Amino acid sequence: MAVTVSGANVVAYATNGTNDEAYFIGKQEGGHMDLMSMYGDRLQASLNDGALTGEMTTNAPRVAPVTFRASSVAGPAGIYTATHDAARMTWVVRPDHTMTGVMDNSAPGNHKVSDAAQARSQAFLDGVRQMRLARQIHQAPQMAYGTWSMQMGGTMMKAVRVTGDMTL
Repeated sequence: MAVTVSGANVVAYATNGTNDEAYFIGKQEGGHMDLMSMYGDRLQASLNDGALTGEMTTNAPRVAPVTFRASSVAGPAGIYTATHDAARMTWVVRPDHTMTGVMDNSAPGNHKVSDAAQARSQAFLDGVRQMRLARQIHQAPQMAYGTWSMQMGGTMMKAVRVTGDMTL
């Protein structure tokens, strides 16, 4: 997981590195954020003295919420993304230069935020869970640290670092 904040704007990204991911895009106020992904996942966190603590709950049956605590890190650690044709790749780059990410062949961009009122509806949650399962996700290609480049479909691509004020 990685979170980037630019003023009040927040982009968070969570992935298992093989076949699932969630983007959370929204606002923080006074260091507190309550964000929802387009698939009904929820991220609640507080930023205090350079540390982010919180809980992520996925819209999946019988999956326990995940609690986390992370310290602020300097770039180039962060979230990186690239698109090629109908695919979008996103990686979390860690301070130790390791990275993990997935490629979604379903559609680049289009990370709508679910409405909190909708997300209380079980029918809505069931519907977006089926959308999530229908996606074509797999491990992202290896990205070169520092140049943020990778080979995609015979073309050399370059990822960009995600900032809190980006719309994805």
